[in-house]
Amino acid sequence: LIKIEEIMTVTIIEEKNTNNWDLEIADYNSSPFISTKWLNPFKSTHAAPVFFKFKQNDTVIAVIAGLKIESPNKVLKVLYKEMIFFSGPATLKNNEDLTKICVDKLIDYATKKGFVKINLKSWLYPVNYKVTNPKFHKILREEFVIDLKQDLDLIYKNIKKGRMRYIKKAKKNGLIVSEGKTIEHVEKLLEQLEQTKASRIAKGHKEYSYKYLPYFSGELIFKMISNGVARLFYAKKNEDIISTLLFICNKKNAFALLSGVNDEGYKHAAPGLLWYETIRIFKEDKAETFSMGGGLIDDPALASVNFIKLSFGAKKEICSGGHTDFLQGNLHKLFINSYYKISDNRLIATLRKKVKGEY
Repeated sequence: LIKIEEIMTVTIIEEKNTNNWDLEIADYNSSPFISTKWLNPFKSTHAAPVFFKFKQNDTVIAVIAGLKIESPNKVLKVLYKEMIFFSGPATLKNNEDLTKICVDKLIDYATKKGFVKINLKSWLYPVNYKVTNPKFHKILREEFVIDLKQDLDLIYKNIKKGRMRYIKKAKKNGLIVSEGKTIEHVEKLLEQLEQTKASRIAKGHKEYSYKYLPYFSGELIFKMISNGVARLFYAKKNEDIISTLLFICNKKNAFALLSGVNDEGYKHAAPGLLWYETIRIFKEDKAETFSMGGGLIDDPALASVNFIKLSFGAKKEICSGGHTDFLQGNLHKLFINSYYKISDNRLIATLRKKVKGEY
């Protein structure tokens, strides 16, 4: 356990020089979601990557990176800014006590710097930490992970026989798996995400959104493929792409972010072949963790999808994230809420009157 006096000596520092960031974080249990390659493609006039180090006695003990998001509106830009992180603090050994300290320090920093809230996702983050700050609301997710440090023969042996029948069926039907690197391949992914959504809703599933990312677009995904943090694979029958699978990855980790399939892909069991072949590809590339993604714990909407992941021998891992309440004062919140009710000019005039004591 970390002592109280040790907690007091931990400081958070924003890192402005990120030229060597990805090299510096290599020693930590870091996911691709805190890398410059993942974050830099989000850059825009109202979104900017932010990088933090947690230090104790001048020694870096943890790192985290995410996005600072401001309103594009000229009035709200002054009042409203938030931070979003896709994965939690990276420590040397996924230390739960240290993670708790880092999250508390991050909330304190955000409050002092005028951020209205923090959203802390938990992708590729199998750490179940506690946070005592009453403004933080913890959210648990489950991810389905295959340990690629095992021999490939053993990994394949753990796939259920029923699942292997579908994989053999796909091979027999002449399906071929390849890697896509063009904007046309990205457009096919987007098309099949819509087709998958339509198919699931037609089967009785609730409406959902596959746009997990801020500023989601084909251009964003293509930037990530171009810099190597994303890899897109597809299954093809003859000349037709019938299923797609997008990973976010670094040297050690692969995380399945998005998958799409059309009716022909379902018919020929294409998604299963994609999982089977990408397991081999990332294993050969010396990756250690293969996450098939996940969602909220025991979410009934994901029961059938999770059943498939378990049939590949994946193991459940519990991941922690969460979000804060509004971090600034009530007057700050009042100003923001006022914007949505009255025009910019009226809001500015009202604020001026308040300052002069005329309102």
